[in-house]
Amino acid sequence: MATKRLWRWRGLSLQGIPCQGTLWQDNRPEALQALQRQRIIPLTLRRCSVQSALWHPRYSGEIIRQLAALLQAGLPLAEGLELLAQQQPNAQWQALLQTLAEDLAQGISLSGSLEKWPEAFPPLYLAMIRTGELTGKLELCCAQLARQQREQLLLTEKVKKALRYPLIILSLALLVVMGMLCFVLPEFAAIYQTFNTPLPWLTRAVISIGEGLTRCWPLLAALGILPAILNRLICQRPGWLLYRQKLLHTLPVFGKLLCGQRLSQIFTVLALTQSAGISFLQGLQSVEETLSCPLWRQRLQQVCRQITHGDP
Repeated sequence: MATKRLWRWRGLSLQGIPCQGTLWQDNRPEALQALQRQRIIPLTLRRCSVQSALWHPRYSGEIIRQLAALLQAGLPLAEGLELLAQQQPNAQWQALLQTLAEDLAQGISLSGSLEKWPEAFPPLYLAMIRTGELTGKLELCCAQLARQQREQLLLTEKVKKALRYPLIILSLALLVVMGMLCFVLPEFAAIYQTFNTPLPWLTRAVISIGEGLTRCWPLLAALGILPAILNRLICQRPGWLLYRQKLLHTLPVFGKLLCGQRLSQIFTVLALTQSAGISFLQGLQSVEETLSCPLWRQRLQQVCRQITHGDP
């Protein structure tokens, strides 16, 4: 999807009827060829900006929910995608759904087509759609996936609301402390010096900290940017990424929270695959595809090998 571009076109049909729409293509010549295959005479063709916010799971989850409803109503998959594309208000989603329908017409599976759009469809979508294709229960897998995504979004919103107020209070407290150290305490120190009164050692230490922050703020700003640079470098090296994951899991509180989050994701996907009728070993392999953490992928691979060898 990194090379795909969104194009908005206006043209005429063979009957001379004005029409317009959007499509995804790598470049302008391929976009013109796609319009010719649709028997459309292009009049204008220009690139459109892609809104990354529209790739939020809220939109993809809603599309999967609508697709599950259409499949349960007995509508064929290709017709369901075309119907969703016609009813979609967002241009880039409308073009994407139309592309999925065209891929199906060319014999490409839905999971194979979704794999081309990782920004819009995370690995969990691919695993569940592939499970539905293997078991012949695509509508059931889509419905379960939509329900899981809706519950996940609700939980995420609750967590954000719970953390919003403490983060605001913490930020305000930090600003007040920084203002006291950098502006208020130096004034008090100047007043005490006019009286030739010695300051307590604790007050002198706090004033020294404030003076250090005032003098060294460029260095502190650079140190604040350094973790982001290191994180990007670590993500480019699998060995360092694995070591970082192991280090994070050894932290006292954060490690347990991270472990609980991963286990919740693993058992959620495993429950979805089991309810869809897929075997336990294939379910573990589907879970592995949804994990981006190399440490947990490594652990699941070890579990799969042990089960294959007959270990309980």
